[in-house]
Amino acid sequence: MMNKAEKAVTTAEFTVPFTDALLPFSAETVNARRLDFDKPSPALFLKSLPDGAYTCARAHCQITEGNCTGLAKENEQEKAEQSVLLKDFHIQRLLESFNRLFPSKRNLVGPSILSSFIDHLLLKHWGLHKASCKQTFFLTVLVYAAGNSLTLSGHLMTPSIADTYCVPLVLITKLQTSNQNRIGLGAPAKSSVWIQERTPLEGLKNTCSPSASEIIMTDSDGISLLEGLITNVFVVINGVVYTAGSNVLEGHMRYLVLQICKRLNVPLLLTSPKLTSIDDWDEMFLTSTTKPVCQVRQAVIHECGKRKTFSDFTVGSKIQQFLKDTYLDVH
Repeated sequence: MMNKAEKAVTTAEFTVPFTDALLPFSAETVNARRLDFDKPSPALFLKSLPDGAYTCARAHCQITEGNCTGLAKENEQEKAEQSVLLKDFHIQRLLESFNRLFPSKRNLVGPSILSSFIDHLLLKHWGLHKASCKQTFFLTVLVYAAGNSLTLSGHLMTPSIADTYCVPLVLITKLQTSNQNRIGLGAPAKSSVWIQERTPLEGLKNTCSPSASEIIMTDSDGISLLEGLITNVFVVINGVVYTAGSNVLEGHMRYLVLQICKRLNVPLLLTSPKLTSIDDWDEMFLTSTTKPVCQVRQAVIHECGKRKTFSDFTVGSKIQQFLKDTYLDVH
């Protein structure tokens, strides 16, 4: 059985001619997959491969029959249920991103091949790293074109730490990357080029504010808050939730927060919070695969050193609890 402190990682790769990319996998194809264990994090995994469209998701596996200790008994067969939170959302985003990044191959990839690949990766990971009866994984899938072939690469990791629901500090900056943050990458396409593109901003955090958990970027006006390097950003002012409605990558946790706001009748505006009104901000929180509705305690504007401390989390906590109860407890 895997030690709780370990990160169990499974990676898989499969290449198929575009003539077959609209079809689901065959049994022969499934057996041909290659597995390795040398990419410990999603970022290193993506950096090791050609640029392409990718997505990061939460996956879940639970034993429904048989022995859930990971030590099989004679004549006992385990049956497991696997699921991916908002699987259709991620498949659709992969397809849309791929079509944007590889326009000459547009519409040559179908959802069936992506769905089958994800399902197989979950099964392979569970078979190799049985840890408990119920387990959450972090899933990364990369899709790219190589000549006349489509390549699917997947990374599945059993996290060694729990989800993050509160961070002490974020750093807000007006600095732009060479491609003007995600805009030059064709937002809302999720391109793995961003893993390299964001390196200077990661360096800024490490040099100027090592304790910061995330870098928050503004629009080119230097005033409108957009998103983090790996997160979406929300600000609450007088009970109203604000988040950028354009020029950001719309993550699956962001999508869920928008749905939850509707369910809970929380006022929501798809408008970028303005740094000029930072004194009026009551709450701030982030969302990502590993930071589902994550409270921010303090924000610092890099260029002027202004700090804003948040002691309230009334609205965010309602959204956070609904997300846990409705979605995360079963994923």
